[in-house]
Amino acid sequence: GVLWPVLTGWARRAHRAEPALFSMRRTQWLLIAPILGWLLIVETVAFHLLLARWSHLAAWLATASSLYALLWLTADWHAIRLHPVTVQDGTLWIRLGVRWRGQVPLSAVRAVTQISSRPEHACDLALLEPSVLVELHQPMELRGPFGLRRHADRIALTIDEPERFAAAVLHDPGRIA
Repeated sequence: GVLWPVLTGWARRAHRAEPALFSMRRTQWLLIAPILGWLLIVETVAFHLLLARWSHLAAWLATASSLYALLWLTADWHAIRLHPVTVQDGTLWIRLGVRWRGQVPLSAVRAVTQISSRPEHACDLALLEPSVLVELHQPMELRGPFGLRRHADRIALTIDEPERFAAAVLHDPGRIA
């Protein structure tokens, strides 16, 4: 799941603003991730040279680990940019980069609330700071990296346009909390 976005993400365009797409572009993560990538490259070179004084094998293992981290960071950046949260065919498709995925039937959504801090006892799928809390009638399964699975009835997300998101999920602007 990491190599495909890294290899193809550079040439692909992000989805255009359609009524059912909800991006996470306004979050600072799309600016912070490339900075972290450059810092990781500088740190990797310096650490490799320092560690190589004691063990060439350890230096190359640490460098390989850092290169994988750089690939993962790049794949996550592309996945966030290219695959926004979507409301389509009666389903809320939750995608958080290469980290978490979930499908929530719209009929299972109890409420959508605008928030500005991390709520307790909620599955936090926000990038840096959450903007909406999706409350469900019953816990739903979310799939994460390395086969991790979580069940949650409250999901915190970062969405650029929380009002439009709530209206699309609830199909009734009067239900927006």
